[in-house]
Amino acid sequence: MKRSIFLFAVLVLGIVLVAGCGGAKQPQASAPRSSAPKDSAPESTEPPPPPFVQESFTEVRAINFASSEPPNNALLTAPIPAVFINFSKGLSAGSFIEVTRDGLSVTTGANVLTPEARTMYVPVNTNVTGNYAVKYAAYFPSGYYEEGRFGFSVKLE
Repeated sequence: MKRSIFLFAVLVLGIVLVAGCGGAKQPQASAPRSSAPKDSAPESTEPPPPPFVQESFTEVRAINFASSEPPNNALLTAPIPAVFINFSKGLSAGSFIEVTRDGLSVTTGANVLTPEARTMYVPVNTNVTGNYAVKYAAYFPSGYYEEGRFGFSVKLE
């Protein structure tokens, strides 16, 4: 009897080995192969940026406003270092200019009032294509002040 159990066990073991230990191998999923060479950059999935559209700014001039550089609604093709505003009468301390693009400040330094006090300017970073909004306040020696605004655009190639 022991001999028949032994033979039966050997027979079952042989069948299991021949059958591949419990069945055929299951196919394994593999990642799809890319046809691009390994050294090339992956394709970008980001959409291209929208085309630039110049904004039309409404200018509001403070009293005694003479000119600005750049002027309202100018389309510039190169960055500028500063925004200048000129007045026909002298300004006093407290006068300032704010320049923003997409709501974020692009000023890179303090506001400056020239010695004759008829021009104020602020250094700016306009190294990005976009629409730039300018807001300013002109304070006068009498204590009176007025606010103004204008804008310009930069389209870099």
